[in-house]
Amino acid sequence: MIRKLFTFYCLIFYVGINAQEGFLLPDNPPKCYKIKEGKFVKQDIPGRVWNMLISKDLLKEYLNNSKTYIKYKLKFEDDCHFTATVTSKSDSKNMLRIGDVVRYSIIETDHDLIRVKTDLYNKSEDFVLQKTE
Repeated sequence: MIRKLFTFYCLIFYVGINAQEGFLLPDNPPKCYKIKEGKFVKQDIPGRVWNMLISKDLLKEYLNNSKTYIKYKLKFEDDCHFTATVTSKSDSKNMLRIGDVVRYSIIETDHDLIRVKTDLYNKSEDFVLQKTE
């Protein structure tokens, strides 16, 4: 019995580690169209703290429990690459300035999960978005 429980916990631990490093069943090729419209949350941040809405060629990022926001104009280069230009923001203390351009690349998708790479100020960041709507 103890051996079975140990094996079960090892399996759960292994799957948990692999899920963090890569998607279990990634789409091949990535289904990049999923990011063109909807509501998204970052996988490791509660939706009430940070979320974003994409509609047509606009992106609105809500921060601080939706107390502040940043609006972007989107330009899709192809299905998996686009730029977002800051058009307005509600918090003057935010480091982004109107006119700043963030480059997005869709790395992979898996069901409602989208791994994204962003480039801003010569720095890159990878994160996972979950499509909620």
